[in-house]
Amino acid sequence: MELHKVNLTQARFVETAFMETFDFIFTLAFSPDGKYLVTGSVNCGIIIWEAKSGQRKFDLKGHVDWIKSLSFSPDGKWLASSSDDRTIRIWDITTKECCKILEGHSDYINALAFNPDGSLLATGDQKGRLILWDVNKGTLINSFQVPVLEICSLVFHPTSNLLAISGTRPEIYILHTETGTITNTLHGHTHRIWSLALDINRGILASGSEDHTIKLWDFETGTCLRTLQGHTLGIRSVAFNPSGELLASTGFDQTIRLWHTSTGICHRTLQGHHNWLRTIAFSPDGQQLVSAGDDCTIRFWDVHSGHTLKTINGYSNRIISLAVNPRKGVFATANEDHSIRLWETENGKHTKTLRGHTNWIWDIVFSPDGQRLISIGEDLTIRLWDPDTGECLKIIVLRTSYCDYWARSIAVHPDGNTIALGDEGCLLYTSPSPRDRTRSRMPSSA
Repeated sequence: MELHKVNLTQARFVETAFMETFDFIFTLAFSPDGKYLVTGSVNCGIIIWEAKSGQRKFDLKGHVDWIKSLSFSPDGKWLASSSDDRTIRIWDITTKECCKILEGHSDYINALAFNPDGSLLATGDQKGRLILWDVNKGTLINSFQVPVLEICSLVFHPTSNLLAISGTRPEIYILHTETGTITNTLHGHTHRIWSLALDINRGILASGSEDHTIKLWDFETGTCLRTLQGHTLGIRSVAFNPSGELLASTGFDQTIRLWHTSTGICHRTLQGHHNWLRTIAFSPDGQQLVSAGDDCTIRFWDVHSGHTLKTINGYSNRIISLAVNPRKGVFATANEDHSIRLWETENGKHTKTLRGHTNWIWDIVFSPDGQRLISIGEDLTIRLWDPDTGECLKIIVLRTSYCDYWARSIAVHPDGNTIALGDEGCLLYTSPSPRDRTRSRMPSSA
């Protein structure tokens, strides 16, 4: 690529953007030595980045659904990942290999945590089931049903067998991992608690809730020490810096706030993301903060100045087809991950993801009045969507007898009542009723 008449001699690259390929990021983690940053996203991928440069080093592949949680063992030997595919994988970062696959959950796995010596791994799913695993053997030690509808976060006490559990209920449950008994219940929040974090130096537990507040607790006694207020929407992630003097929080208001834990004062608000934030982490030296979320960017922040050091922009999937709504400021993309995404044309903001196809989506088109979106996929289905709600209104199942090959293009008659499909050898006309179809052979010279 050549840039004509561009002079960069006076340029200041305080904020650097790197284009990469990934999707909404649910979780990230630093390796204990600070060398690597690891991210997990909805495209089933785990990406290993060089933390200092932001360079993508390699990917870990194996999961077949969204990556929900990542955690390094305290010695940095293992990386654990949990997914909506209902498995946990233990990875060796040095060899880039998956060493163990842990199976036992019957629902999406949202949270995981190593105990202080790295011998035990706790995992929690959306049905409130907690499982304890022997990391070295890869075997299930015990499982418990905890009184939450969905486990969102897990944190071990630094010196005992206690485990803090949060989820869809406004309470935090302290569980003794050897007996499986709930030893304490922390009350104070009024809504779901998305995230827990621990200051290992003082044994202080932080909780971030959908009620827009953060609370600091004495882990052992369960006493609420302080409530931090300032966010205008739910808080998705909280993290202490290594010294415990600062707490970072972020969430659905698209901001990051840095708090002095001794005073509860928010001394800085970081802005730059353009969609929900789901995860944050301090570097092991405490000099940088990394954030990521639904705007498909990873941002590295200087903790002392609040400046963005670098930004990695990404979009994970090839766009196979695109359609513009003729009546509204919306366009749709059909993506390689079998999803359809809706975007605002004015600002490029992603608004909805439509899922249902089980294979590639070859073509999408809006109805003339803009009230419906129609898609056709390699899964031999036509789907009729409401673009306002994202609901799939109708599924028409095609049979190979209708066409010689998979139908790959679609068009809607101006009256909105007839759909034309085309494959490599025929045209198929269909009404919204799956029974009303006609077929015609294309001339060989066409």
